[in-house]
Amino acid sequence: GWPQGLERLASADTPTRQNAAAELAKRAGTAEEMLLREMFSDPAPLVREISLKTLRQHGGTQSLNQLIDLLSDPEPNVRAAVLKVFVESPPTDLIPRIIEYTKTETDPDLLVHAVRVLRDSQVPATLDALTKLSKHESWRVRAEAAEGIGKVATRHSNDNDASRADAYAALIALLDDTDGFVISRAV
Repeated sequence: GWPQGLERLASADTPTRQNAAAELAKRAGTAEEMLLREMFSDPAPLVREISLKTLRQHGGTQSLNQLIDLLSDPEPNVRAAVLKVFVESPPTDLIPRIIEYTKTETDPDLLVHAVRVLRDSQVPATLDALTKLSKHESWRVRAEAAEGIGKVATRHSNDNDASRADAYAALIALLDDTDGFVISRAV
């Protein structure tokens, strides 16, 4: 039902593969899950991004695990696309793996995306991760972490635990930050 679609996905020409991937994304369903997972190995970052977005829309739990595995992709744009997909609907059961990811990622832009995923999740354990990220060397990461701490701590205001106290202490410490934007987020 897709004339020469597979041939175009296997083409040596990158734009041809990208166009075929975009076309497949429009027509894909759960039956194409295996094909979408195979597209993860494509050398073109855009093809991998298209496949992961499509897989996220149509895939199940196994697909989510494969998406989170893409956080180790060498291409930053792919990692960013994965995080953006997760910001739209944070996968509660994968939050521990995203927290682990924040411990190894060095790109501040990607850490900002990861903080947004954590900030919007409903998992109380994110508070500890955000508190640690509030001490990051990048002012952008610290600012996002401050905002995230405020949202997560407010959402779990009925929880009376040490992690909330640590989170509030981190916010107070951020009031002495060298960057005014970070201070405004902490306030």
